[in-house]
Amino acid sequence: MVQLPAHGPELNATESLWPTMKAGLGNLAVGGEDHLAAIVRNRLERIQYDPT
Repeated sequence: MVQLPAHGPELNATESLWPTMKAGLGNLAVGGEDHLAAIVRNRLERIQYDPT
């Protein structure tokens, strides 16, 4: 058995992804689920091609 820390963002890459994704989404007015999905997809693509 291996004990893992309660919070380990270095163990899960998506932990560091969510703050970037959620930034600005709280005040965003979308026209529906399709519009929101397109925005999230666009942000994921920007993160994917960002060298940092």
